[in-house]
Amino acid sequence: MPSFSTYLSILFIPKSSLLRHHGFCFLFTVIKNGFQPQALFHILLLEGLFISNRVWEALDFYDDSVAKGILSNKSYVLLIDLMCYAGHVQSAKRLLDIRYAKRSPARQLDETDITTYKIVIKALCNCKSGNLVNDAYDLYSRMIVQGISTDVSTYNSLIYGVSGSDSSCELLREMLLKKINPDIDTYEMALKSFCVKGRIIEAFAIFGVLTKQGEIPDADIYNNLMYGFHVATDIDGSEEVFDKMFESGIKPNDFSYLILIMGHFNVGRRDEALALFREMCLNNLFLTVRIYDEMICHLFESGRDQEVCDIIEMRIKNGHCLNEYSFDILVKRHLIQEEPPHTYKALIDSLCKQGRLIIAQKIFEFILEENHVDIYTYNIMTNAFRKDSSLDKAMNLLSYMKKNGYFRGGSVTYERLMAMGDKAMKIPQEMH
Repeated sequence: MPSFSTYLSILFIPKSSLLRHHGFCFLFTVIKNGFQPQALFHILLLEGLFISNRVWEALDFYDDSVAKGILSNKSYVLLIDLMCYAGHVQSAKRLLDIRYAKRSPARQLDETDITTYKIVIKALCNCKSGNLVNDAYDLYSRMIVQGISTDVSTYNSLIYGVSGSDSSCELLREMLLKKINPDIDTYEMALKSFCVKGRIIEAFAIFGVLTKQGEIPDADIYNNLMYGFHVATDIDGSEEVFDKMFESGIKPNDFSYLILIMGHFNVGRRDEALALFREMCLNNLFLTVRIYDEMICHLFESGRDQEVCDIIEMRIKNGHCLNEYSFDILVKRHLIQEEPPHTYKALIDSLCKQGRLIIAQKIFEFILEENHVDIYTYNIMTNAFRKDSSLDKAMNLLSYMKKNGYFRGGSVTYERLMAMGDKAMKIPQEMH
């Protein structure tokens, strides 16, 4: 017979979430074999119930565990924490509301309440949703009314939740008035809030406080300042911060370059933007999809077709999937007709490997009309349809190939279709 430690260890196995989804049956098996489940066992089952979205069953199970003395009343903090961890933040908030409504008017919030409020406030603010942040403010206001002093971690959660709005500045002022010392996270979030509004003076005031406290600004802080200048349409200011990064020994990252590239394009400095893009390539910096899109979009609008083709070809060679926007540009400029067939094949192959069959099929149909399709491109598409279990589409493609003289009985296309199942077995005689 398995020992109790064996049963317990099962719950720690990653795949045991399946067991936790059927936790009551598993619990019954343990009890039936003569073991008395301990608190940890119940906690793990609670976690499984929350993860599997069986919230009310979990709450009933928790109440039963407390009533039987297996879990103490102090485990309420753990309950709230598990709910937030499993994504049931609003349900956790409702529990706090119910607990608050049932309390005696004379009873103030105790340590358990304060701890759970902080947990839920942080979880609500991390969701970055307007309504959920309002719920966080509701809990925060409740603490203030009760005379509970909030700490820096609670303010940090709220500032993060409202980042980008004036409320973050108000919260920072409130902290300073209450003589609550902000930490590095507080200042960074406040600085970002000013920058996204283009309020450079306030952002640099925060930056000054950070440096006076001996903090060494990192690339993220410099990027926020650059973005602040970008919002204020001051490309020269962004460049000054960029140069300051180099002087301070901080290496700019892809986002640093993206901000400058967007800024140069916005003021019509296309050559400067292109020079920065080439600098990124020389420095082997990671070229994100956003950077490719910015370059293709603005160069296309300025009629610089050759640079557009060069960047699109580089994008494909570097393994970045060409999106619908870039493809539409190629079609509009009729640039795709000038591309060699191997470019189409690489593009379609890249799209199919990433499971983006809709755009792959769109490109395939376009180049089919231009007679740029070879047997290898057909093989790529039929293989993609096979993996997607789209047998009808593969069969239609096969019929088209046969009609136009592409098909040969020993081809890769033939072999792949033969592996697709019984339906494919109905057609060999027609093909020979």
